[in-house]
Amino acid sequence: MGERMKWTKECRLGVDHIDSQHRLLFAIANELIDFEDPMEEAPEFKFLLNHLRQYVDEHFKSEKQYMQDIQYLDFDDHIQKHHAIVEEINDLLKGIKSLNELKGNMEKLLKKWIKEHILVEDKKNLGVDKNNEEKFQSVKCLDRDPDKGWIRYLLIQ
Repeated sequence: MGERMKWTKECRLGVDHIDSQHRLLFAIANELIDFEDPMEEAPEFKFLLNHLRQYVDEHFKSEKQYMQDIQYLDFDDHIQKHHAIVEEINDLLKGIKSLNELKGNMEKLLKKWIKEHILVEDKKNLGVDKNNEEKFQSVKCLDRDPDKGWIRYLLIQ
């Protein structure tokens, strides 16, 4: 079983509906990580993968609408990043050799996505005031601290 991802207050963007969706994505990712041997529970594992794929689509549609509502300046670039994530997920699902391999690769992808997209891109770009007037000077990833959760981020204003 892999290392679970922990939702903390540092993960919040400050946009309630997006935060709720991100929190649910953490939960789905953790459910996938919790499978010790996907082959033994193949129907449940496949169902959860399908659920994740559908929920990612729903989340990205919701985030796209939010970006349109706030007239987000880097809209096209952010949407392109969403497309790249969906493509990565689809490529993993198409290139499946075994469920155990798929689980390991999906776990890496989910952690990368959460680390690079949700906790950095979304937080930096969408977790600011609705006019995009504030910008963070830097977003620094701190090393994993096993006593304080999966990964911590420090926002320096």
